[in-house]
Amino acid sequence: SWYNVSLGSREANVVINLVNRDGNIVVELYINNNKELFDKLRSQKEEIESQLGFTLDWDRLDNKQASRIKYYIDGLNFDDHSNYGSLIDEAIAVAIKMRDVFKAYL
Repeated sequence: SWYNVSLGSREANVVINLVNRDGNIVVELYINNNKELFDKLRSQKEEIESQLGFTLDWDRLDNKQASRIKYYIDGLNFDDHSNYGSLIDEAIAVAIKMRDVFKAYL
């Protein structure tokens, strides 16, 4: 139910995660155990979101090692595949944009 996209760095990667219980696809920058990197990226939130062309959910997760910067795509339903093509196209486009933009900040 998930797929990792490499950024060429051990610091972070882009993850596409299918979340049936919430009815969405989450495309996120997953930062493992580096709150300093999250804070650096968060300080450039407006610039990053401007380059992406959409807003993100910035989740530092203070009580955990990882941090996540997420974009949600609604409409996932494992029992109804009629919109899967458009959902997957959008997830791939968002993942590529996130990869290209965040790669420059790592």
